[in-house]
Amino acid sequence: MDKLGIAIATALAEIALVSILTLAGSVSGQAIEPDAQLGSGDLSTAEACVEYALANNPGLQASLQRWRAAALAVPQVKSLPDPMVSYRYNLRPVETMMGIERQSIEVAQTIPLFGRLDIAGLQAQQLAEAAGKDYLMARWMLIAEVKEAFYEFYYLARALEVTRASLQLLSQIEAVSRSRYQTGLGTQSDLLRIQVELGKLQDQVNTLSDQLASARARLNAALNRPIDAALAEPRPVQPLDVRLTDQVLLEFLDRHNPQIQAIDHMVRAAGHGVALARRQYAPDITVGLMITEVSADRMSLSSSNGQDMLAATVSLNIPIWGGRVSAAVRQAELERQAAILQRMDMANQLRARLSSALVQFRDATRRLDLYTNALLPKAWQALKVSQEAFRTGSITLLEVIDAQRSYLEFDLARERALADQYQAISRLEMLVGMDLARGRMDQEVTDGPR
Repeated sequence: MDKLGIAIATALAEIALVSILTLAGSVSGQAIEPDAQLGSGDLSTAEACVEYALANNPGLQASLQRWRAAALAVPQVKSLPDPMVSYRYNLRPVETMMGIERQSIEVAQTIPLFGRLDIAGLQAQQLAEAAGKDYLMARWMLIAEVKEAFYEFYYLARALEVTRASLQLLSQIEAVSRSRYQTGLGTQSDLLRIQVELGKLQDQVNTLSDQLASARARLNAALNRPIDAALAEPRPVQPLDVRLTDQVLLEFLDRHNPQIQAIDHMVRAAGHGVALARRQYAPDITVGLMITEVSADRMSLSSSNGQDMLAATVSLNIPIWGGRVSAAVRQAELERQAAILQRMDMANQLRARLSSALVQFRDATRRLDLYTNALLPKAWQALKVSQEAFRTGSITLLEVIDAQRSYLEFDLARERALADQYQAISRLEMLVGMDLARGRMDQEVTDGPR
């Protein structure tokens, strides 16, 4: 009976260990199988999610509408004000040498002088350009949000899959340990340690399940989908091979960041605002044409008796309230200074964020290289050595479990580093306004709103 128990326990242990090693190899080098509860739709890559979000996100569409609205302000401010039509009826007819004046009508047009309309048009154009850069920034922010949410979802889905498989295999090992304990070949302490490990893994599975649901809701929100909508299992991704230097990224930031570009347009618009305010010292001219109906006077001997009168009118407003105009000029100058200072502050903040994101990218790249090329291969080798040692009886089953747990921890750490790398570069791309992985700028707004 003891020999039979030993044979059964040894066979079950070896089967479990072979299964563990097979799983470890598949987790490291192959795609994980889709979860039936997760697989749905065709949003299994970050690129597909970004494309979907750009077409459906309401926040981005709102930013586009604001840009379009700002562009429509340009023709409004460049046009002349509406002409004025005035009508006069004499309750008591006025007798003149040409006859009796009864009623008159006048059409007048105010014409701003000294290029006011052109300056107002330039100011509105700069504001529209700023709105376009705001839209572009909103677009990059959405792309970054979608990518960060996607790669967090990717990591948690993979971590949950691996942890569930590890839990299942540890349950098999626990059955082997229980059998060995019942036959007197194992100790109760070994069995209890495995059961404690099972409890810890089950708690980890529950935590990852909750985190995965939260990550799914975050990604669906960015995609403008119901937060509980199913998502396809993320496809495996490869490490990025991108060489980034501080100097080049800072140059890209200064030249291509949409927020900086938007403030630059605001500075120019404020400059036009100063010029426009100073034009208030000059008057506007109003020209008009008036026709007066004249009835014939039987008592008049004039040859023009009864002929209607046609007169041209010219009027000017007199800007005598210099305090009001001076205050308007000062206000415009302060707004321009504020825009310049805001540009400096924004540039400083963005440079700090760029530095932080670059550190995160380099740290993730370093960790990814460490786990891929050093720790994971060594952990895999240690696991195989542990298996052989267990077969010869030189180590305990718990030592094999420790080796397996180390390998899985390193594998999850590698996946965490891979997700961190993609999330960090998405933040860098948002800051510099370029697709760094492809070396391409965003040309979405070069032709104006559509």
